[in-house]
Amino acid sequence: MSNTDSVQFQSPEHFNEITQEILPDAWSEVKKSLSFFTNFIKANGPDTFAPTVVVFNGSKNIVGVFTVRPFDGKEDLYQALSELLYLPVAIKSSLYIVVTDTNVRNLETGDKISDALNISFVSPDFCYLYTLPYSVNSDNEVNYDYEQSNLLHVIREDNSDTLNTSGDMIELFFIFSHVDNTGPFTVDELLSYYDQNDFPYEIINKNNLLSSPSRTIFKE
Repeated sequence: MSNTDSVQFQSPEHFNEITQEILPDAWSEVKKSLSFFTNFIKANGPDTFAPTVVVFNGSKNIVGVFTVRPFDGKEDLYQALSELLYLPVAIKSSLYIVVTDTNVRNLETGDKISDALNISFVSPDFCYLYTLPYSVNSDNEVNYDYEQSNLLHVIREDNSDTLNTSGDMIELFFIFSHVDNTGPFTVDELLSYYDQNDFPYEIINKNNLLSSPSRTIFKE
């Protein structure tokens, strides 16, 4: 079965030392995610942020930023997120980052303690979850509580096919990061589907969508 280890860090530099297997400067990706979230909440108000996936290719070069379509309830959210996660599968991604607006709850009572931003670094080899509590003031400005933030390293200890840890979403990440092939859809089919179904996205580098040099994708 799998479990999680809480990892303590004292500074961004220490965070990068701990998370070297993610990227040489994983904290820079945290900062980008925080900036994206802060600007979105400033423009749209609290409780408006939808799960967003930052996709990298097999060489950990950034492809783009993708946000789920409008959804109705938890089940539809998981369906929408699954539809997005077919893209990392299609390009044989070695890393994607999932940013979700969540909350921290008391483990005994289930009562909400605070809102939190969850940044999940996912690959076939590792999964790190960085949870950062925050509050929003009357001007829609986000204030982060770094002292209460938490970094978890999800550890897989055997060859089971599913991740037995808290949260169905983590299991979803695990499944989509361990697909042996490029999945049932091409990149062109996925982008067309996203266009037709209101998935906001920005392609940062079209060349990085290639899963192999021989593959032709992203038709102009």
